[in-house]
Amino acid sequence: MNTYPGQLVRWPLEKEHLWSLVKCVFSSGRLEFKEATPNVALNKKVVGRGRWHSCAVDGKFHTTFSPSAVQFPYYYVDLGAVYNLTSINLFCQNEATFGDQGVNVPFDVQIYDQYMSDCGFEKHYPWNVLATNLTFKRKGEEIVLKPEKPVQYIIIGRPNNNYPRSVQPIVIGEVQAHGEKLRESNVPKVPKDDRPPIPHHYW
Repeated sequence: MNTYPGQLVRWPLEKEHLWSLVKCVFSSGRLEFKEATPNVALNKKVVGRGRWHSCAVDGKFHTTFSPSAVQFPYYYVDLGAVYNLTSINLFCQNEATFGDQGVNVPFDVQIYDQYMSDCGFEKHYPWNVLATNLTFKRKGEEIVLKPEKPVQYIIIGRPNNNYPRSVQPIVIGEVQAHGEKLRESNVPKVPKDDRPPIPHHYW
C-alpha cells in the first residue's frame, strides 16, 4: 500500500472486495474482523452530462459512467444528506470496451456540504478541494481519499484550460463513500404563496 500527499492511498483492485466486507484490526496480538461502514454512495444521484450515470454508484466494478465533453467539466454524486466520511473510494473503469479511457488522465476531487441545485451547481465553484492532479495508473485501480470536512457532494472533474472549448471529465468505474450521517440536507424552502386565489370567472 502506497501513501501519497493529501491523505491518498492506492490499493490494487484485488483487495477492494475485502474492504467492502470487513476492516482488519490488530489488537492484543489477535486479528479481529469488524464490519466496514456502509457504502452511503450506493445508488445515489449522479449529476452531470453523460451516459450511464447509475453505473458510477451501482456497487459494481465492471460498469462505467461516461461523462460528456462540456465547457465546465465536472460532475458529482449527491449523497442526499450530510455525512462524516471515513473514506471516499474511487475506481478506474475496468471494462474492455472502454480500452484505457480514464488511465493517466489527471482529475481533481472536491467536496461540499451546502445545498446545490442540479442546474446551477457550477455557481458554487470552487468547492472544498480534497485532492488535485490525481491519476489512475491502470484499469480497475482504486484511489482512497480521507475527507476531514462534512460531505454531501463528491465533485469530480478538472479545470478547463481551453475554455470555451469543451473538455471531457474523467470516465469513472465506481464511486464509493463510507461513513455515518451527520444531518439531513439543508434544502431551501419554497416561499409560501400568500396571494389571494384567482377569481373563478377571471378570464
